[in-house]
Amino acid sequence: MQQLPIHKTTRDAFAAYLARHLQEAARLHALRDQLAHDAAVFDRSNMAGHITSSVLVFDPPHRRVLLIHHKVYRMWMQPGGHVERDAANLLASGLREVEEETGLPATSVQPLLHGKALDIDTHAIAARPAKGEGPHWHHDFLFLAVAAQPFDPVPQVEEVNGVEWLPIDDFLGIPGARMQHLAPKLRQFLAART
Repeated sequence: MQQLPIHKTTRDAFAAYLARHLQEAARLHALRDQLAHDAAVFDRSNMAGHITSSVLVFDPPHRRVLLIHHKVYRMWMQPGGHVERDAANLLASGLREVEEETGLPATSVQPLLHGKALDIDTHAIAARPAKGEGPHWHHDFLFLAVAAQPFDPVPQVEEVNGVEWLPIDDFLGIPGARMQHLAPKLRQFLAART
């Protein structure tokens, strides 16, 4: 399969991330191997794993984050999803998902951290026989952004049960493996902004 233009920018973004977080290299070995050898890493039918992107959007004072309650996963999480073949980059893909799932226009959001991913996580996804999908892995690149102004979200009813602005401390208290490595990074980011 031919590599997409986004493949090179993603490899570069991953290398830059590992340079900042060398201690995570072992945890992210599967993604590293797929990026090096698997041109289908953006194909959602690739059950070895594929790349997704998500964006954690802060309200203007950085006290709350915009979360969706996902119908399939039945949990509160940041907006995100699969990367479209024509996506300019992973951040643009994540911002498209924010707009689709919450109604917040991508043009009303300011990326943070110079558009670099704050976190990368590889996590298991259960089989979805109704969609013809077996169990597989998502390699999620999480970006940060801030809404330009207050916004009342509107959920995408096909995939989302609800959308809410959740206080950052409540978000940091959500249990799960990802939060173990995400929470310290978020706390460090927030401390640097005060």
